[in-house]
Amino acid sequence: MDNISIKKTIETPEVLFDFNQGLFEIKGVSIPEDADDFYRPLLQALEMYIAQSENADTRFRLEFNYFNTNTSAILMNMLKMLEEFYLNGHSVMVEWRAEEEDEDMYELGEYFSSLTKLPFELVVTNLPDNLNEDEFYPDDDEEEEDVRFVSTVDTDSEIDLEEDEDVFDDDDDPDTLNDSPLPNA
Repeated sequence: MDNISIKKTIETPEVLFDFNQGLFEIKGVSIPEDADDFYRPLLQALEMYIAQSENADTRFRLEFNYFNTNTSAILMNMLKMLEEFYLNGHSVMVEWRAEEEDEDMYELGEYFSSLTKLPFELVVTNLPDNLNEDEFYPDDDEEEEDVRFVSTVDTDSEIDLEEDEDVFDDDDDPDTLNDSPLPNA
């Protein structure tokens, strides 16, 4: 099998699939307009690797700054393929890398690891010294220090506050609060 190497763009991640070494890397931003189109060849290649692999070890390294919901579903498909490979006796390690200050991306790694039986390494990395915002926000004139890549998780869960729960900060003065949401008459 020929290795796959795809350079990153504003909407798609850098990809390196080294079949001889059993190393699969996807990193950067993944918000392609048609995620199925972008990832289909990668899914097919991974499927072929699994069917033909004689490698002793397989490492699947993921390092995202941000990805959309469609990418999330495709990542889950990849992880399920690797899980089956792992459960059939092959050595597989998923390495989920997240920047030091990106708690959301780290938590997504924890979430994905909880959905499979694959061994996961959650690796915290430092922010890059040579951050180039033009690669991610080409039309944005913000200063570099204001750029922060944060992944968001859209959940359908609602917050349920019980009546006896303290919802005020310690700085709130109870004497200035009343039970009515309307101003005092």
